[in-house]
Amino acid sequence: MYPNKMLFLPESQKEQLMEILRAAEAGEITEAEAAERQLQIDPSYGPAFLSLGNERAVAGDLLEAESLLWQALDLIPSSFAPYLSLSNVRSGRNPDDPLAKRLLELGMWKLALTDQIPDQIADTFGGKFGSLGGDCKNPKAYATLARSLEGTHKGVDPPEVRDRLLPYRLLNDLQRQAPTAMEQDLLQDILANAGRCAPLFNGALLDWGRSSDALSPRALLLVVALLGEIGGIEMLDDLLELALVQDDEIFLHANWAVWRIGQRFPSEALVRFRMAAPQGRVAFRCALAEHMNLLPETEGLESALTDLLDGFSTFAADNDAPVLLMTVVTALGDMGCYPQADALLASCRKLLPQKGRQYLRDLEEMEGRFLPRLVNEEIDGLDIQALCLGRPPEPEPLPEPPARTKPERNEPCWCGSGRKYKKCHLASDEEAERRQRPPEADQPVGEPLYRELYEKVLNSSMEWRSRDQLVEATHLYFEQGPDELANQTEAMGGFFEWYVYDFRPGGKGRTLVEEYLRRRGSRLTERERALLESWRAARFGLFEVQRVEPGKGVEIKDVFAGDQFFVGDVSSSRSLVKWDCLLQRIEEFEGRRMFGGHGVLVQRGLLPKLMEIVEEDSRAMGRTPADYVRAYSHRWYRLVRELSEQAMRDLQIVGPEGAAVEFCSAVYEVLDEDGLVAALSSVKVFEDDTSHGDPPGERNFAWLESAAEGTRRGYGHIQIRGGQLKLETISRSRLEIGRQLIEKNAGSFLKHLGDSFESAQAAMKRMSREGAPAPKPSGIPPDIERQVVLKFKTEHYAKWTDQPLPALNGKTPREAVRSAVGRKAVDDLLRMMENGEERERRSGKPAFDFSPIRKTLGLEL
Repeated sequence: MYPNKMLFLPESQKEQLMEILRAAEAGEITEAEAAERQLQIDPSYGPAFLSLGNERAVAGDLLEAESLLWQALDLIPSSFAPYLSLSNVRSGRNPDDPLAKRLLELGMWKLALTDQIPDQIADTFGGKFGSLGGDCKNPKAYATLARSLEGTHKGVDPPEVRDRLLPYRLLNDLQRQAPTAMEQDLLQDILANAGRCAPLFNGALLDWGRSSDALSPRALLLVVALLGEIGGIEMLDDLLELALVQDDEIFLHANWAVWRIGQRFPSEALVRFRMAAPQGRVAFRCALAEHMNLLPETEGLESALTDLLDGFSTFAADNDAPVLLMTVVTALGDMGCYPQADALLASCRKLLPQKGRQYLRDLEEMEGRFLPRLVNEEIDGLDIQALCLGRPPEPEPLPEPPARTKPERNEPCWCGSGRKYKKCHLASDEEAERRQRPPEADQPVGEPLYRELYEKVLNSSMEWRSRDQLVEATHLYFEQGPDELANQTEAMGGFFEWYVYDFRPGGKGRTLVEEYLRRRGSRLTERERALLESWRAARFGLFEVQRVEPGKGVEIKDVFAGDQFFVGDVSSSRSLVKWDCLLQRIEEFEGRRMFGGHGVLVQRGLLPKLMEIVEEDSRAMGRTPADYVRAYSHRWYRLVRELSEQAMRDLQIVGPEGAAVEFCSAVYEVLDEDGLVAALSSVKVFEDDTSHGDPPGERNFAWLESAAEGTRRGYGHIQIRGGQLKLETISRSRLEIGRQLIEKNAGSFLKHLGDSFESAQAAMKRMSREGAPAPKPSGIPPDIERQVVLKFKTEHYAKWTDQPLPALNGKTPREAVRSAVGRKAVDDLLRMMENGEERERRSGKPAFDFSPIRKTLGLEL
């Protein structure tokens, strides 16, 4: 009559079972007849098998009795009765049967787990076991008795007895440990014997469905979670029934179990979902929609979701209809099926009554956008360890204890030898680092996966971020609204990276990376999830380049945290040089560290002020500087830009006369070039400076002081080209004098066209925007030019250690290194100059080596 088992029997069937039981108690039918009728109504009714087994035992048919009682035990494994009946039957055949004794022990444990001991049991065991005495109604007394039986036979049972009762013992241990905490060893034993435990645990769940006191609340949750981990697809129907129970804990565990089976058997689960949908209520279809949304990519998933809305007009008035519609539309959107989602939303919206349409609008406009409940509960972020043992599935890694801090070259070695690090373990440490470093690729790890996944996450912001949240983000990063960013085009890459990785709406929401993992994590490949996890764990900080390995990567040091490590980024090894400082995000993926896509290079001259601001503000916030930099990653692009602009405004460039440098020029039309050149050549202060490297037809003159001997100071430059003469100077007064000289000696060959003026700050801004003009070839052979430049630098820096410097408060470097503060200031200056020289060397220009100066000052590396 009812061939299929159900977790919860309909009320009509429950009433039929009760009528049969009342008839048996009234003597109208025998217990055997009652059991047969009960099994016709519910083929999974364990008490019926128990009655039939007991009836056959009384009749003396012990073999048939045992068969029936084992069936009863599999259907009601949490009840004491089948254990005791089986023990009696087997001991009736063999008083020394070890299996009978073990069944009796398990029966005692079941009694110990009940809330109340039945009178019949108390009378029976009170006389049989005198040790119970007046405690025969106390469940704890049966626990004592069970332990006594357990201790009497422990380790003596034959292997076949231990094997036969293994799943029953594991279930029993689960029930015993449920009130406190499940042990790791028990969980591992259950998982190792999944095939044998799953049917029995399913029987325990069915027993609870017919009698809610069959399992304690905590034991029920453990059984349900384990069925999701070890059960087959046949468990899905019972778990789906349970998932609709209005209890938060049961909801969580049952839906996790459904999700877990869906992850293990996605195609089979989708078939079951589709079969169940037509008969289900709207609330049940909502549950199916949520679970379909969490399935991995599976053939037929799109049509299965759409089919959930079949016949929508017939249930549009149901209170859950708007939720079902939004769940299906959201799931289709998460799959990228936007046209289908939009079409379904438009067509079904019209079918909703007025109240339903308003509810739908509320769902669409809710803060943070509509999120299915299972996604919101982060079901896919749990695992069996978390549910059974109470452990987080992926514990947050503790901050790495600062590994042995790598000493500076001239500091004492870490080994305690007392020798300088460079003369002790430096070489072996660097070799060990090279050996441990994984092979580097020519491109960043994850390409093209990196680009594709980043684009998907960024595009999801159009669906998951509101206009107000975008406004909040741009104000945080730029202090401007989205419509005011025309002048920020060069910074948009960094903004969007921060928007994806770090921006939390309202300061406490989820980042886009976290939201993507939450909503779409179930459909990601293992590698995609690993990459997203690396983004979620990415570390933002201020780093200084310590060493560059061309073609491999760079070794960097966290300026505030102090730790040092290698980043395998080939492109950065070609663009960065030693002592570069950058605000950057570090990711670790597939065993290799790499830079995020957009960093901010910090000029060495800005570093002291930036560090001062970070240290001062972090103290005020009660954070370490390193944590502060990470937590406020949106602030640093803007601050570095402001510091750079302020430095430019504060920059005072003065000429020899003490006036501020201003780039001035006067332009003339040339009326007679031959006469002009002859006239200028006759003036002593104008020296022909034309070289072989100049373009054809161009003449150049240097305006020099009139000193008779030695080096002559330059006052300006004259260029004749394309029918025009251009005089350039660095002050207005010089321009005025230069014009007088030119017009006095060659005025008849020229016609003045106009003057122009540009401040030093304006010129620097223009060059930073347009790039500096390409240098003119000097015409000097490269080898000789290199020697000349190096000689000039060597002569200049030979005096540097004994020159008072404003950056050292008027002290010389030799004087400043006598204090700790001064040593740091001098070292910072040297790093800034070394950084500039390294860039010169990288570009093929002659670069000065500061090692002798460091040695002189005692600042060797």
